[in-house]
Amino acid sequence: SSDLRRGRDIFILLDVSRSMLAEDATPSRLEAAKAAVIDFAEQLRGTGGHRLGLVIFAGRAMLQSPLTLDYGFFLNRLVQISPDLIDKQGSSIGGAIRKTLYGFGEIDTTYTDIIVFTDGEEHTAPALEAAREAAAAGVGLYFVGIGDPDAGARIPIDIGDGKRQFLRHDGQEVVTVLRESPLRHMARLADGDYLAGRTGPINLWPMFEEHIADKAQRELETGEGEHLADQYAWFVVLALMLLIAEMVISERPPRDEETAS
Repeated sequence: SSDLRRGRDIFILLDVSRSMLAEDATPSRLEAAKAAVIDFAEQLRGTGGHRLGLVIFAGRAMLQSPLTLDYGFFLNRLVQISPDLIDKQGSSIGGAIRKTLYGFGEIDTTYTDIIVFTDGEEHTAPALEAAREAAAAGVGLYFVGIGDPDAGARIPIDIGDGKRQFLRHDGQEVVTVLRESPLRHMARLADGDYLAGRTGPINLWPMFEEHIADKAQRELETGEGEHLADQYAWFVVLALMLLIAEMVISERPPRDEETAS
């Protein structure tokens, strides 16, 4: 059976560059961002028809969840995110915005918003150009800045055996600070908004209510298509179970050897 749901399409863009491992936000910038998105998704769930999509980026961008009403699938992808998923380092905010606009399949720009979680380490001309492109396309663009804008923090690197050291460059420990002014600038260019998450708990809901909730909403016929992501997840679980069963069976010794011993 299908029913009609009204809502916006909201892409969450999550910076997974190494600077997001800094611990000026608790327990780290990346984990603080994830916690904020989880809270936001739980609040959105009660409103009905908003679809969520998930993109991660460092030096390049990767789609982790297409737009879906299946929040279980979306959150499952979110909790598994780590910087190891992207081999190309850097923090290409502009590239991630552009890829979301054009690269992951067609989006309906009238009903789409992009919320970027980042420490703003990249503030190049391409990022500003991408913000202008989002504005020209009519896509809402919002930024959440994470980290300490003054003192900053070092970047821990896991070196195995429960030990770690801090990232160094030219013999010096790297200190990463939240760069707020380029994020504010991009938000202004795109007629969006900037939320200073900094080092405290982040609540997206006021930003959503002020800027997104009252925008035009698309009508979505929710039939079988919306549950494809859910079914896909079950196929993966089933395949894994079959694989484990096969490994267990193949490791068993033949029966006559068991009785001989």
